[in-house]
Amino acid sequence: MPRKYLTINLIFPLVSKITKRKFWKFYRQSIATQWMKKDELEKMQLVKFKNLLKHSYENVPYYQELLEKNGLNPTDIQSLADIKKIPITTKSDLQKVGIKKTSATNLEKFDYYNDSTSGSTGEPFSFLGETKHRDISTALTIRGYNWAGYQPGEPMISLWGYHKENIPTKIYKYLLNQKTISAFDIDNKFQEAVAFIKRFKPKLLVAYTSAIVQFAKLCEINEIKNLHIPAIIASAETLYPEHRKLIEKIFSAKVFNRYGSRELGEIAHECEQCNGLHVSDEHLIVEFEPFEQFPKWKKIIVTHLDKYAMPLIRYDTGDLGIVFDKKCPCGRELTLIKEVNGRTTDFLRLKSGKLIPFLYFNYIFEQYGPFIKGFQIIQKSWENIIIKIIPTEQYSENVGKNLIQKLSEELSSVKMEIEEVKSILPSKSGKKITVISEI
Repeated sequence: MPRKYLTINLIFPLVSKITKRKFWKFYRQSIATQWMKKDELEKMQLVKFKNLLKHSYENVPYYQELLEKNGLNPTDIQSLADIKKIPITTKSDLQKVGIKKTSATNLEKFDYYNDSTSGSTGEPFSFLGETKHRDISTALTIRGYNWAGYQPGEPMISLWGYHKENIPTKIYKYLLNQKTISAFDIDNKFQEAVAFIKRFKPKLLVAYTSAIVQFAKLCEINEIKNLHIPAIIASAETLYPEHRKLIEKIFSAKVFNRYGSRELGEIAHECEQCNGLHVSDEHLIVEFEPFEQFPKWKKIIVTHLDKYAMPLIRYDTGDLGIVFDKKCPCGRELTLIKEVNGRTTDFLRLKSGKLIPFLYFNYIFEQYGPFIKGFQIIQKSWENIIIKIIPTEQYSENVGKNLIQKLSEELSSVKMEIEEVKSILPSKSGKKITVISEI
């Protein structure tokens, strides 16, 4: 009997039961709801939002105060457009008032747990997770795997940060044929990772973008040409076009982009058309608000419609993106994000007030590919920037001088110093932070 049939009809439901989770139920629902028409999705969103807002007003001190301060009542929301009457909430807003005021007073009704973000942007964020929300996110994640051509039960590898796994998670991964390679030390354990992939033959590899890019570069340098992986999902960090091309070339793979966060879970995922990222409209309302410094990009504002223990309503993700007003050829009418362009923190701010985006540095350093394997920009003060680089054998002092000269076209008011390093360590979560401002 085929593994796919066994997984869908026996193993998947069994794992859901053993781990006492309902992701199987939500997965089955998501397979149907992905084909809903836009007007049906919007009706569902409005009903869910009204229920969430009523609950938040009655049970969450932060939102009760926020609405009353702005002269609002849940009954004032009669359409999705009315959502904009509610002020945007930032991570900083929630951190200031504390977890007690942002959590529901009737927590006993919810299966909740303590969680936190990695703090890779310098702002660790403690919040309450919720089992229902986690199961929905798991279901949407697996639906995204389906869009990449992967079926549950087929061999899969995650190139990811280390997280301590409890017994139910170990059972889940074993029965669903999933393995993990640490993204923390891929440089030191490169050959070991190559051997494991050859042996396991994954149909799908899910990775931090920086980790899979670094792995691809190592394969290129070491002339590893026989690691065919049918599908690769890049996540947690911005996937740039040149990264996609490199990964596709090295692994003969189709590359898919995914967007999510620790506190919100799965937000959007590319389908088989790779024509933008489909938002999970059944569970989220995603808005795009102006970002004054770069009008083309928009702030991504998210409301999760199924988070009740600690609601996130009109939550500023800190991310930037471009909305796609076209329909995807796949036929799904879920909202499309054309691209996600990093975070509002991925900028250097000059004393004049001018912002220099990560994309600028990315463009410059791409021109130095033969000489520099990796880089990190650290703004120490208004006047001083450290540029960490991982040089290749072809790098020379003249290359460094030329690089400084190029960067000075935008950073003439700043003193720049190059620091040659053997490696650039990732953050605690396993992500690599390219632009760091210590101001």
